[in-house]
Amino acid sequence: ALNGKVSYGSTSVSSLPAANSFVHSTYLIDSATAANPVTLNAGDSGQEIMLIADGGTVYIDYTNIAGPTADVELRGNGTLTLRYVGTSWYIVSSFEATITV
Repeated sequence: ALNGKVSYGSTSVSSLPAANSFVHSTYLIDSATAANPVTLNAGDSGQEIMLIADGGTVYIDYTNIAGPTADVELRGNGTLTLRYVGTSWYIVSSFEATITV
């Protein structure tokens, strides 16, 4: 756990947690029920999460991600791993994702 806030489990969601409320390390985002783009709120310093598009394409709002200039597209089973540093999420890795810079 990271400062007692993150468990290394996963959960299925249609939206991501509020700022500083991520309690899992992996989030399976249900493409059938998610509002696109999915809002990615602030995390805790040093926190790492993985987002997985469950079912079909999911778009992640790029506002809090350092680098992209458009929403990140995760195709079905695509992944995006991020680490929160300062005031932004930084991309660690991606698979089946379109990231526009």
